[in-house]
Amino acid sequence: MAHSVNDFFAAVDPVANRHYYGLDAQAEQQFKQFFKISTDDEPQKSAVEYGGPASLTLKTENAAVQQKTITQGPIKTWNAATYAGAATISYEAARDVKNRYGKIASTMGSLGRATKVTPELLTALFLDRAFNSAFPATADGVELCSTAHELPDGTTTSNELATPAALDETSAEDVKTNLRTILGPDGNIMPHKVKGWIVPSALVNTAEKLSRSDKTVGSANNDPSVISGTKVMPFDYLGSSTRWFAKTDNSNGLFWDWIEKEQFITDQVVLMLQKVYVAFFRARYGCVDYRDIYGSAAT
Repeated sequence: MAHSVNDFFAAVDPVANRHYYGLDAQAEQQFKQFFKISTDDEPQKSAVEYGGPASLTLKTENAAVQQKTITQGPIKTWNAATYAGAATISYEAARDVKNRYGKIASTMGSLGRATKVTPELLTALFLDRAFNSAFPATADGVELCSTAHELPDGTTTSNELATPAALDETSAEDVKTNLRTILGPDGNIMPHKVKGWIVPSALVNTAEKLSRSDKTVGSANNDPSVISGTKVMPFDYLGSSTRWFAKTDNSNGLFWDWIEKEQFITDQVVLMLQKVYVAFFRARYGCVDYRDIYGSAAT
């Protein structure tokens, strides 16, 4: 749809002190708190998990060293995708608006805001589907948060509460405890720590109280809190108001790779006497190691 003069009547009428808003608003990107951001020029990314030997074997004197097995897990591949949007205005609208308020015609700032928000929406949808088996997200072919993530040797481990629980001190402590016994690729315990709570808008206050309270909530014994000081990572774009996640100290999990960062270009359609504004970017995103996140599918 091409915009005409009528679409910008407020910018070309005689009122000189009208205030315009919404076209160039900047949004602080929240997903950067827990997605590892990098740039790359390769359109495809692959990852595979290898499970090494679980332990060494006692070697008696003059006996041969026992051979151990390294097992390759499945391969996960992510492809880059392009996201784009355009706005078209007529020559007349471009000319008339430019004469009064060129900012609207020259920048099309609304496209800029859409470009900033789109990664938020994509990564929020990725987390919204974290407990949905219809959307396999990791190399083992299961959803992002699962009680049955398969290791290379065929055994399983979990990165979600077996019984979904609302965010409170007890459930937060349970996550912290469970992360200490999560299994690594070799089947051995690979302890992880909680770096922060990824929470929707409705749980921000709860998470803040847990983070700031030095004492155990509701305890008459004045016991110290073991989750105090944990960082709160609000993600207002999450679709659920009850589900929440723990971001761990794993360094190889959630990722966002820029193939081409935000680009803004203009073009002329001479035959139609139109001005076209285009915004686009190329990226890929996902999760390499599911141990980077631990979730609760609370309802």
